[in-house]
Amino acid sequence: MKCYNKICILTYLYLIFVVQGFGQNGFRSGPEQGWGLGWNTTDYWSGTGFGSTFGKTYQNTAGSGNRYFRLYTDWSNQTREHGPTGSNDINIPFNTISTLETWSGSKAYYVNVGNTAYNYVFRSRNGDGITNTPSVIIIEVQGEIRNVSLVAQSPSPTGVTNSSAVTVNASVSGSLSAGQGIYLRYTTDNWTNSTILPMTGSGTSYMVNIPAQSSGTTVKYYIFTSGAGMTIAHNDADFVTINGNTNNGANYQYTVLGGSSAVTINPGFPNDAENVVVTFDATGTALADADKVYMHAGISATLSNPSLFQYTTGNWGQDDGIGEMTETSANIWTISLSSLRSYFNVSEADDIFGLNLLFRNANGTLKEDLSGANYFFSVDPGNYFVLTAPENEFSFLPVGQNMSLAATANAAPTTWTLKEIDPITNVDINTITTQSGGISFTYNLNVSALNLKKYKLTADFNGELKSKTFKIQGYNPVTEAARPSWTQPGINYHSNDPTKATLVLQAPVFTNYKKGTGIVSGTGTTTPKTVVYVLGDFNNWTPSEAYKMNRDRDGWDGMTDGDNDGDHGDYWWIELTNLTPGQEYVFQYLVDGSIQVADPYANKISDPDDGQIPNVVYPNLITYRPQADDRASVLQTNQPAFLWTAPEFDHVTDQKLQIYEMHFRDFTDEGTYLAAIQKLDYIKGLGINAIHVMPISEFEGNSSWGYNPNFYFAADKAYGTATDLKLFIDECHKRKMLVFNDLVLNHAFYSNVMARMYWNTADNKPASENPWFNPDHKMVADPGGWWGADWNHESEHTQKMVDRILDFWLQEFNFDGFRFDFTKGFGQTAPDSSDPWASSYDQDRIDLLLRMVNGMKSRNPGSVVIFEHLAWASEDKVLADQGILMWSGVGHHNALKAFILGYNGDNTNIYESGIYNTIGRNFNNPNWMSYGESHDEERLGYELMQFYNGVRNSSNMIDRLKIAYGFNLLMPGPRMLWEFGELGYDVSINFNGRTGEKPVHWDYYDDAKRRELHTLISKIFKIRNEQNIFATTPDYGNIGLGAGNIATPRVMRLSSGTGSSAAHVIAVANLDVNSSHTLSPGYDVTGTWYKYNGTPAVDGTSFVVNNVSDSYTLSPSEMLIFTNFPIDSCTDVRSNADSGNYTLRNAIACAPENGVVNIEYPVYGQTINLATPIHIDKNITILGFPSMQINISGASLNQSVFTIATGKTVTFNGISITCSQGNSDGRCLINDGHLTLDAVKFMDIYGSTTGSSVINQSAGTIQIKSNVITEK
Repeated sequence: MKCYNKICILTYLYLIFVVQGFGQNGFRSGPEQGWGLGWNTTDYWSGTGFGSTFGKTYQNTAGSGNRYFRLYTDWSNQTREHGPTGSNDINIPFNTISTLETWSGSKAYYVNVGNTAYNYVFRSRNGDGITNTPSVIIIEVQGEIRNVSLVAQSPSPTGVTNSSAVTVNASVSGSLSAGQGIYLRYTTDNWTNSTILPMTGSGTSYMVNIPAQSSGTTVKYYIFTSGAGMTIAHNDADFVTINGNTNNGANYQYTVLGGSSAVTINPGFPNDAENVVVTFDATGTALADADKVYMHAGISATLSNPSLFQYTTGNWGQDDGIGEMTETSANIWTISLSSLRSYFNVSEADDIFGLNLLFRNANGTLKEDLSGANYFFSVDPGNYFVLTAPENEFSFLPVGQNMSLAATANAAPTTWTLKEIDPITNVDINTITTQSGGISFTYNLNVSALNLKKYKLTADFNGELKSKTFKIQGYNPVTEAARPSWTQPGINYHSNDPTKATLVLQAPVFTNYKKGTGIVSGTGTTTPKTVVYVLGDFNNWTPSEAYKMNRDRDGWDGMTDGDNDGDHGDYWWIELTNLTPGQEYVFQYLVDGSIQVADPYANKISDPDDGQIPNVVYPNLITYRPQADDRASVLQTNQPAFLWTAPEFDHVTDQKLQIYEMHFRDFTDEGTYLAAIQKLDYIKGLGINAIHVMPISEFEGNSSWGYNPNFYFAADKAYGTATDLKLFIDECHKRKMLVFNDLVLNHAFYSNVMARMYWNTADNKPASENPWFNPDHKMVADPGGWWGADWNHESEHTQKMVDRILDFWLQEFNFDGFRFDFTKGFGQTAPDSSDPWASSYDQDRIDLLLRMVNGMKSRNPGSVVIFEHLAWASEDKVLADQGILMWSGVGHHNALKAFILGYNGDNTNIYESGIYNTIGRNFNNPNWMSYGESHDEERLGYELMQFYNGVRNSSNMIDRLKIAYGFNLLMPGPRMLWEFGELGYDVSINFNGRTGEKPVHWDYYDDAKRRELHTLISKIFKIRNEQNIFATTPDYGNIGLGAGNIATPRVMRLSSGTGSSAAHVIAVANLDVNSSHTLSPGYDVTGTWYKYNGTPAVDGTSFVVNNVSDSYTLSPSEMLIFTNFPIDSCTDVRSNADSGNYTLRNAIACAPENGVVNIEYPVYGQTINLATPIHIDKNITILGFPSMQINISGASLNQSVFTIATGKTVTFNGISITCSQGNSDGRCLINDGHLTLDAVKFMDIYGSTTGSSVINQSAGTIQIKSNVITEK
């Protein structure tokens, strides 16, 4: 029944779209129709946001039938009503653009509506009814209307070549209802023209390929939904849009890389059965002129992410022929694949959607991977279907429950067939159901028993069969039981029984959010997990009731905390028994049958990338298990305890720290913990007293800076074993050097267990209920700072985990402190676009950081804290005044760069950025760590070689670097060098990509000019170590001069006190590249002064100051340090000669009673050949290096090399002694005193003769402390 004006209808439509603003088009219909405001009142529609279109959506709530309406237009006060002009009502077909008439009668338009769950989308355009005619389209959606959420593409926007089709994947907010379709619209001419492509897929995931475009083409695109199955023209796209994702109006876009792609495949769009030839042109890449080239490749069997590496083929770093290519002409390499399915050994159950490639040399040290994007090619999958429910291959449900099965194909098969098959043999057991063709399949399957059952769903595409299998296992109710009181989340070993381990997985159901002050700022709940199994080597990776974990709710019933301990569960736990002591077991937790995760607190991770780690780096590394998913954990009872051997030593104060920042990968050719140990004497010889190692906790991949962490309690295996790392730290401590770990607690990458356990798959981010992570980044508004998943530092669970991380590295590995990465992100303040990097003062953030730091220091007294914070100075000051050392960031680097490049117009003020107590900074203590380089800055040497205002060569570069470091390293507060900065490292930070492998240049030390810089820096550090030059307020002279003052030499003065008895240091430099200049350094006292600049001819030369106002003329680019004392003492051994200044013989003679002789690095690795024996007749200590790489040889002698007088106390530490050729006792040493040997090697080259190497006379005593070796 219908009516116009006063004649009513019996059924209604329910309006679900509320108009936010009035548009120019509207709707007239009587309320009795269930829509509209009346036949004489316009229900205005709002703009859709897509072009000049207007519309509204209505939901049917009252059954089927015809619904009537007219369109109303109101343009510039010109109104018209639009309806049929004839004698009949007119039906508007769905998904069809209809042109309306201007009404002059009593008739209306109508649509025929379906059931009450359907939605009707109205869209209109044009139509003032005077100069043009309005059009309308109506789309029937038979269910909920879905929105487009995540959009992603492969390859990435920076890696599209002219041979790359681009696969675009889109996620929607739920399975698309019938009638709603999803499309991609793209343009190559900025929307003058465009192409609309329907997307294919099922469930919430859809994809489409944009064809390859020519080099230089910019492609813009977005995703939208409209009616299903439509062919949409360019001019109609906006009109027919229901909703879409336009990247907030910016559209998605990429520009095709210029030039020819280095990689092509033939055919260009292969299917899984065709022969495929891959051609790689190495010209201009890191692999140009390589002797061998290997292809490292994988296919993606994941519709939603075709750039995934699955079924990866190739063994990184191994020259084993797998993936080896053939050079067909100069730098042109090819490989022929019989078919993608056979080459990659892809299961018949998987379809192939993408081919992904990169290339390497034989040992994997060089690669071409399109700057990290990898080479991607779309693959024709043919007919396929996606199993949307269950989502995982393995599902667990309580016995008696139904499993809802669902699948969707890209084309309707003839039939769908569901069978039960044998879980082991895959032989058919019985057919459960057969359904006739249709694009979708659904079925309810009852879980009737505990035993594992396997099923196979087959789609018959006219004789082409595609199948997928899945398993279902029933389970009995979970056992509720309290975990042992002594356990904590993670792997708990039984101290009295190495056959047992208790595993505890925390899955929080309630969270208190706390400010740093302890005040609770909010609470949250999390959906409880229903069942957890442990899978591993100990149970053949098979879930069973025996390995189903108990649940400890810890007194929480969902509303109250029954035991009132502030903990609310859940903890899933199990005691493993019958383990073999000392054996490693790989394992994971299977949570709700949908996700396998490692133990987040595990000390060792088993990773799919482990196969790329050479055995020499990590011997006998346990293999990654094929049953695992993503990262797995390793447990091992009865592990041998590490024996720490370094004695306790007095730590320097924070302000006297001289830090060497090191990245293990790029510090030695081997890139390992052990190889770095071999260089510790070099670092110590430089004067360093602390080493900051870049992140070593487990990170994604094997080659990284480490700022992509995923596991916080495991040392990354790419550098060696955890024992190797402990040995490195122990060896540092033997040399009285502290070691700081670099911790990344602002974010974790997506393979982190806490992120994966509560994940929003549709939007590819942490779920809103995640108890550890924010779903979106807080603090930072700039997407450039949205690294990984953002930890919620107000979560009580995050705070407990952070505290445990700090204690673990300080107590288990004996680290001495931490450098904390990007602490500016440790907060929950909403991002502010006007402060995109969250630099403004934030008290909540300060409180959170001080909670962490103060707790750590109370539990671990003496631990050192360094922040990369880089906030406003007012906030930096609060933290610095609490004892935290603050990184300076790029600001001081830029100032030093301007200081040394040699341009008069540059701002050469290094005072403001370098000094802790400037007016703008005003720290109470010198806790400002201003540096020339860290890992994050471009290398000063490179910048000089590129931009110096003079002749650009390594000699001039070193002279200018002397200026930079000569002033920077004499500033108060902790100082820092980036590895090889002391040798003028001049390879760009962007070589091989910013975080890519860099050349290792130990050969720089063999360059006499570069060694001058090393020497100067060691002299400066020696001053800082031995003289209290900051006892008085420094005179910063004119280092604050800005632009336009290059002709004025710079000067800075430091003193331990006043008068001639105090130590005085003056740094001077001529910044002028071309001219000499004279200055008055302002000597503190008259008399003898010494000068140093690292040059052998200059260092230690003296001159007389007759008047404190005496002048000095500096040559162009000359830098000098003046002292009123010799930096090197007569007890310093810097020469391998037998006698003379700075020789061992002279140093022993010069040393006072109870003095110390220091053998310094210039003698490292050398032999001191003695012409006559050395008799020691005083109490003395002779210090070399723990590696004993100093050889004192008496090979040419016929008597003992050393004799020690009666009653004298002598210590030898860190030396090797080559014995004489005599045949009597004591060829190496005759002791009549009290001798202590610590790290000493006796090499008795004539040990086959009679007599002994060492003889202890009747009055003598010998104490052996450690590592004393005699070789005969």
